[in-house]
Amino acid sequence: RYTVVINPATWAEGIVDSDLPENYLNAVRTPPSDLPRVEELARSLTSDLPADDVRGRIDRVYKHLTESGEYEYSLIAPPTNPTVEPIEDFLFNRKTGHCEFFASSLAVLLRHAGVASRLVTGFKGVDQN
Repeated sequence: RYTVVINPATWAEGIVDSDLPENYLNAVRTPPSDLPRVEELARSLTSDLPADDVRGRIDRVYKHLTESGEYEYSLIAPPTNPTVEPIEDFLFNRKTGHCEFFASSLAVLLRHAGVASRLVTGFKGVDQN
């Protein structure tokens, strides 16, 4: 069981855009409707798991991306195909990419597997001694 804790003052101040929490939660639950191959992959990875086995669904999708041997992390990835959705291009064609390809694919696969997810990007450098 997961609980989302939202500070109403933060929402009222507009720090997290102008969406109400209900709209936000609906957004992170809704998978893109134009990625049928991704939807089928998520279904094939999790079809034997109960809908309420959130941890199992997360583990299954995560392990597919990290332990299946199909995907390779690289800062120097092959060029993307502009005629294919980038997530589909990564998952089914290139299978090589940097952290944002893995993170975006994980988030979309999880949504298709029935797990609310979102992608947070950013970079925090380190202080040198």
